[in-house]
Amino acid sequence: MIITKQKEKEVLLKSLKKRKSVFLVGCGECATACKTGGEQELDELTTYLNDNGINVTGSSLVDATCNEPGTGLKLRKQKEDVASSDAFLVMSCGAGVQSVVEQVKPEQAVLPGCDSLFLGNIKRLQHYSQKCSTCGDCVIGDFGGLCPVTRCPKSLLNGPCGGAVSGNCEVNHEEKCIWILIYDRMKQLGELDSLLEVQQAKKNNARISPNKHSVPR
Repeated sequence: MIITKQKEKEVLLKSLKKRKSVFLVGCGECATACKTGGEQELDELTTYLNDNGINVTGSSLVDATCNEPGTGLKLRKQKEDVASSDAFLVMSCGAGVQSVVEQVKPEQAVLPGCDSLFLGNIKRLQHYSQKCSTCGDCVIGDFGGLCPVTRCPKSLLNGPCGGAVSGNCEVNHEEKCIWILIYDRMKQLGELDSLLEVQQAKKNNARISPNKHSVPR
C-alpha cells in the first residue's frame, strides 16, 4: 500500500487560486484506507472549496487511480463535469495524479492533493510501517525474510552497527534492531552460518527510473 498524507487545506486552496473550477478525484484503495482520499475526504473537501470560492464541478472515487484504463473509464462517465473543469485535484499518490494527466486535456491542470510517503505494511487501522523500499534487487531471502536495507536506518548488509540499546535501534529507539531480529530468525531456522558470508554491495542500478515492466503470464 502507498501511504499518503493529505496536504493542508490552505495549501490546496493556494494551489487552486488561479482556477475557477475543479474536479476532485479520489482513490478507492490506498488513499481510502489512509483516510486521505476516500469518499468522506472528497465530501469534506468539496464543502471546504465551495465555501472558499472554488467551484467544484464534481468528484469521482476511482477504484484505483493508478489503473489508467479504469481511471479513464470512470472520468468518461462524468464527461460533462470533467469537461467544464479548469483543474483536477487528485487525492491519491503521485502515480494516481499522473494517471489522471493521461486522461484529460492538455490545458486542464492536474494537481496533487496528497504527499506520497512510502510503501507500507498495515499493522492495524491507520498504523503503517515501511518494510520494503522496492529497490529492484531483493536480498531478504538471505536474511530470513527480513529486510535490513529498509528496516536498518543505516541499510547495513553485513551485521549490526553495535549501537543497539536494550535490543532497540540506536537511531529509532522505539524500534527493535532489525539485525537482532534477523539473528533470532536465522537461529530459529538453523541457518546462522549463512550470516558469516560477506554480502556484496547492493546493485543500485537494479532500481531503474522510470521503469516499465510486464509480468509474464
